[in-house]
Amino acid sequence: MATKCPSCGLINPPDAERCDCGYDFVSQAQQHSYLGEGGQRAQAAGAHSAQKRRFVSRGIRLVAGGLGAAALGIVLCVEAKEFGLAWYHPIPAFLLALFLFGWGLRDLLQAGQ
Repeated sequence: MATKCPSCGLINPPDAERCDCGYDFVSQAQQHSYLGEGGQRAQAAGAHSAQKRRFVSRGIRLVAGGLGAAALGIVLCVEAKEFGLAWYHPIPAFLLALFLFGWGLRDLLQAGQ
């Protein structure tokens, strides 16, 4: 089974004793990296790219969830009116929709930076 480095998050082969970032799996301590300065920059760029993908993915899911919550609020509002349910207020559904939509947009904007 592959080993995930607790220092940089890189997935390493099961028989690896050290990660490229220098973390030693045997002693569980950070040591100097096997990579030169260029390799460390490339690894950091890869980690940044992975973080950007997570922000985009989560942002899209949250925006879609916000739109779904808004649609559900509208449907429930129409149905409640049709059945004479005067007690139903769509405000919580719309607040949830705004929250999810705003959170998703924030993540998408962070991914763009």
